[in-house]
Amino acid sequence: MNHLLLLKKLTPLAEVVSAVDPAAYLGKSLYRLGNGAYIYLTKFGGVATESAGPFLSGLFCAPDDGAMMRVTGMDIEKDNGLLLARPVFLPAEVALEYGAILNWLKDMQPAVLQEAASYRIAVDGDFVHRTIETERYTVYFRGADDDFSEPPYAFLYKYQAI
Repeated sequence: MNHLLLLKKLTPLAEVVSAVDPAAYLGKSLYRLGNGAYIYLTKFGGVATESAGPFLSGLFCAPDDGAMMRVTGMDIEKDNGLLLARPVFLPAEVALEYGAILNWLKDMQPAVLQEAASYRIAVDGDFVHRTIETERYTVYFRGADDDFSEPPYAFLYKYQAI
């Protein structure tokens, strides 16, 4: 998985996998690599890109497809509640919990740091998740309450441009 962290934003998916498998897509913008790794995709590569898409936008870590469907589709019913394994980009000294991750992100002094909550307003108003987001990461938490010991259920590492 460490080699996936070296990739750049807008790298064509075809350059990352040996053969693009249509069965590995979860919707239009998510591609399952296996072992809890998912590539977040965009169809557009920009004016400098000559390759055919889709293109890499980010790397998700999540316990299973159901957790990813909660993240990307607000489909809370498909989430099995499984725990996230430690992402390779989270340092070992940072506890896998809201408060420690928030402090780790603050220590990076990001240009953007926001905490938010998402709800399915147009459907039924149900709570989906809380997030902590910077320009480099988005971390997802299942609980609606402020719980600084809560573990995340998904983690997005956002690829940076070349």
